[in-house]
Amino acid sequence: MAQQTRLGLYGGPRPVYGSFAGKAEAGDTTPDAFSFTDVTDQAIGSLITSNIITVSGIDAAAAVTFIETGHLSGEYRVDSGTWLDLANFNIENAETLQLRLTSSASNSTLVSIQVTIGGVSDTWDVTTLAAVVVADEPSTLGGGGAKDRLEKIAREDEEIMVVIRAYIKKIW
Repeated sequence: MAQQTRLGLYGGPRPVYGSFAGKAEAGDTTPDAFSFTDVTDQAIGSLITSNIITVSGIDAAAAVTFIETGHLSGEYRVDSGTWLDLANFNIENAETLQLRLTSSASNSTLVSIQVTIGGVSDTWDVTTLAAVVVADEPSTLGGGGAKDRLEKIAREDEEIMVVIRAYIKKIW
């Protein structure tokens, strides 16, 4: 809808009035490309924080939307402010944006947050560590399998003996 404005022009002994119909110009809300740095080998069930991006290339507030994949625990903050649950909002030029989420509770599992600002998108991926598998196979380092090596370490270091024996009992 056109905006109507009435102007009074003062050029002589009495004002001259006129009106015009104009359309308010919308600002540029398409930002420059941005990138969140993907991370791998993260501990399971841990709070992980992204790098900070700075929004640039806009001269009007741009809409920010999020899509979470693999979890529902994402949060964001603007300009190092308070962490908030993911929800659509508007961001201004030169403001910063940071994300955080809780990594998966499973090994080798990807969770992500897709961020779209003014139509430009990037996805921040967080992948957990692979599971550690200890096989009872012959060692190339002096004979014996993994179980034998763990038992030898347990005998040599009393502090970790209880932990290793419990682990051996659990997997064998």
